[in-house]
Amino acid sequence: MQIKGLCEEQQTLLISCAAAEVIVNPVAKWVFKTPQKDSDAAVKIFQHMKSKGIAKVGVLSSNTGFGKAGKEQLEKLAPEYGVQILVSEVYDKAATDLTAEVTKVKAANPDVIAASTYFDDAVAITRQMKELNVSAKMYGVTVGGDLPKFYDEELRSGDKAVAKAVLEARKKLEAAATRIPGDLEETLAKVSSATEKRQLDQLLGAARQ
Repeated sequence: MQIKGLCEEQQTLLISCAAAEVIVNPVAKWVFKTPQKDSDAAVKIFQHMKSKGIAKVGVLSSNTGFGKAGKEQLEKLAPEYGVQILVSEVYDKAATDLTAEVTKVKAANPDVIAASTYFDDAVAITRQMKELNVSAKMYGVTVGGDLPKFYDEELRSGDKAVAKAVLEARKKLEAAATRIPGDLEETLAKVSSATEKRQLDQLLGAARQ
């Protein structure tokens, strides 16, 4: 996070579109970010695992700043939710063959895999999980499987099973998104703080667009 220190030193505004919590924690006067924190993604994964009675996870992450930050959050928060990380493998972001890393995760036999990925490595991991007959389900800590082009890429490769699963998940997300305005309206009706009302009203306006 060298740029964070540089922006503080030069008093230059930085608005980051990245997810790593370290961008804004500790708080810096000139540095802001727009997306959710990687810790938020880790918490939601573990909450979902707990609700399904799943306790064993394998972690795959790239050797980038984003991958490292996601890995650290998963490892830090897992004990709070009774989750056991059986294996945590780091791969080279530039690599196209992740057979060694996926094989190690398979050998640990986790119930699910949490992968802190970008797009290309999400595609590579998914394909090699199928090639190696890895039966564990997969959580994406952030970008990759949630992008529309992920479905298109898998379909072009002939992996129709993965493409179908991704498409079904995307439809569920889209259905959930249609409920957001109603949920915000319900919350807005319950709050009394003028500041909270203004913030929720802004979110509601954005959700309706």
